[in-house]
Amino acid sequence: MPPREKRATLARTTRRPYVDDATWDSADAIAAGDALPVGHLLTVLLDRYAAGVVDVPLPEEDVRAGGRSGRLAAIGDAAWTHADERREREGIQSMSVLCELLLREAVAGHVSAGLDAAPRAQQTTERREESAGAATPSLFHSAAGDLTESAMTEHATEPTGPLIPMPEKTPAALRVAVGRLDPGVLATFDQQWDEAMRQARDEYTLTPPRAFVEHWWSWVGVASYPQRLARFRECERIVSESEDRAERRAAASELASILAEAVAA
Repeated sequence: MPPREKRATLARTTRRPYVDDATWDSADAIAAGDALPVGHLLTVLLDRYAAGVVDVPLPEEDVRAGGRSGRLAAIGDAAWTHADERREREGIQSMSVLCELLLREAVAGHVSAGLDAAPRAQQTTERREESAGAATPSLFHSAAGDLTESAMTEHATEPTGPLIPMPEKTPAALRVAVGRLDPGVLATFDQQWDEAMRQARDEYTLTPPRAFVEHWWSWVGVASYPQRLARFRECERIVSESEDRAERRAAASELASILAEAVAA
């Protein structure tokens, strides 16, 4: 293949499909089990859908309903374009709907995305690049999500129930909850809120503040339960450090379950 053609085939564009939050987080955890960005997973799924290798069942419910956020992902241009052509022929409402349907199938284990398609070094670089451009960071990998050592010590002997009830799903209520769980991260909370509002004003979109609320809602849902938080961190450690692919994928699956339980509160 000529170099110019190869570069065109591998070209990626950062896109923002609107996908159900729990589905996206579960798919992201599966991809993380192989040190991949979720954009790589989605590119493979779209490519296989375009080639007719993967089919998706048409949804009975309205996939465009609430509970969805715009998620940034670097997705291969060729896969996106060819999948869009088939989507139009099959009458699927939008590429966002198609992305969600494909990710649902992957999360349910109905399709395999062949996540070993890229070398480990390339996978790690891609995931780092995508994380840098994402609207919301990982829950507990960054300073935004880390409970301070003093807070962890204070909560270590707490009962298995929640330390606080889940707040209302508003920035003001979430800020109070974060302050009760760990005042040390309030500065990060405020900084991210200011950035979300700046981006909303600059781009005339409500997506950044909505994504901000979803992120910190998940943060509170995990951090409110000391045992849940401890297991979440352990699973993240396994996903990040383990050399055993099966162990990483099992930990990624558990991360998805923990997040689903946290946001269902």
